[in-house]
Amino acid sequence: MPRRSALLVTYPFPPLIGTSGTQRVLAFMQGLVDADWQVTVLTCTAGAYPETSTELEKAVPSTVRVLRAPTLDIARHVAIRGRYLRSLALPDRWNSWWLSGLAVARSKLWKTPPDVVWSTYPIATAHALGRSLAHGLRAPWVADFRDPMTEPGFPTDPRVHRAFSRIERHALQEAARITVTTPSLLRLYSEYCPEAISRLLLLPNGFDESVFAAAAASLPPRTAGNGRVTVVHSGYVYPDERNPTELFLAIRELKASGRLSAGDLRLVLRGAGEYASRHADLQRLGIDDIVEVSPPLTHVEAIREMLAADGLLLLQGRICNNQIPAKLYEYLRAQRPILALTERDGDTARALIGFGSPVIAPLEDRARILEALPQFLAKVRSGAPLAAELSRVSQYSRQAQARRFTEVLEEVASSGRLDSNSRRAPPHHG
Repeated sequence: MPRRSALLVTYPFPPLIGTSGTQRVLAFMQGLVDADWQVTVLTCTAGAYPETSTELEKAVPSTVRVLRAPTLDIARHVAIRGRYLRSLALPDRWNSWWLSGLAVARSKLWKTPPDVVWSTYPIATAHALGRSLAHGLRAPWVADFRDPMTEPGFPTDPRVHRAFSRIERHALQEAARITVTTPSLLRLYSEYCPEAISRLLLLPNGFDESVFAAAAASLPPRTAGNGRVTVVHSGYVYPDERNPTELFLAIRELKASGRLSAGDLRLVLRGAGEYASRHADLQRLGIDDIVEVSPPLTHVEAIREMLAADGLLLLQGRICNNQIPAKLYEYLRAQRPILALTERDGDTARALIGFGSPVIAPLEDRARILEALPQFLAKVRSGAPLAAELSRVSQYSRQAQARRFTEVLEEVASSGRLDSNSRRAPPHHG
């Protein structure tokens, strides 16, 4: 049989750092290469990324063709004093990628179209571009949802909500396969669009065992501490979905009452995104001796920090109950105790509870955090078994997920182009 070919439309790609989406794409890409697929990646120019590093560029096989379309980030390249017209950023800040991506693909791919087009959200423009390319190249489309695009009250801006909802409906109607990362999202989309049930597939996030091996190889031996517990939150701290305000206020209250001091806790927010410039807020609260906002590390360095930490912090607001952050699987693989500030009835908490006895409290509930934080520190110091068993976590390796991903694309490519006109549009929702 002739070699299969795939076009991967993705915003997260080297040199971007600070998002687990990059590792997911790299794993899927490597799975296709290992299965002898011809792979082309259509992504953005590096200027579209807020944080970059050359660390992951060596993970891109030389056989992969990388096409970069000029892309502006409206918030950084067009804004005046940090402000810009929302109408210029619909469906998102990288909407210029749609037109430039079409132009690049037309010049490079129209004569030799791929067997399948794959795009991945949470950058909405990726799905808009993936759909347009699938139509133009007459290839089946696989839409990957790492998060739900719309839920009641999200996105909060009505114009963004309408734009997201339209793209989401197109995917549910037209994609040959729709992959999702959590059970709740699978259930949500099954209810929204029953006719898409046969095309929906759960494909969770995971961890890269080779990165853990590299990190562990240079990990210094653990030594007995002096009573100070180091807890790490690795990754972006979003102002809505992962807002740490109530945690900060709880720490201030515990410190003021004498129940917590800098000698008890060192909390590291690593690669915290826009919170990286908010050290002044910590000073104003009087907790800058406990909480550190630190710049991002390379992926191997971030994993090494997780392995060396006494505990790991996970932030997940109630608006994200249908989501599981990709870092959860790396946290589980790190086998360190986890403090999860999330709703107990969300997918993240349910996944954690299945792996042991984590300490859980709602991210928006300061009173519960006031109880949970001292409880967590006491359990860490006592040596109580709060970490997941490695044998049970192995099912979430990215290598295993990449093999399943390749099988999905093989099935889609074998079936050929599906007639999208034969499907009714799913009901509007959100």
